[in-house]
Amino acid sequence: MKQDENLRGRPSGESSGLIREGALRAGLPASNITVVLPEREAVDAALRLAQPRDLVVIFADLINDVWQQITAFNGHASSSPSIQGEMNT
Repeated sequence: MKQDENLRGRPSGESSGLIREGALRAGLPASNITVVLPEREAVDAALRLAQPRDLVVIFADLINDVWQQITAFNGHASSSPSIQGEMNT
């Protein structure tokens, strides 16, 4: 999980904490939850943690920056055409 740029009046980390609590109450093991607040670092962590055939869902604030980060990633990056090329916004 990452933190939105617009905190909507909440303290830093509060929204992701609420999502984490909900995931735990729903039965997701704490070991399966990673909270990285800065967007760039959160995207990098998600890409590095992903295994072949995993689905990584990213809700980005800085869409163009994150898209460039994803397409430049070479750690476990897929060769799938769905993450290559230019993104139209």
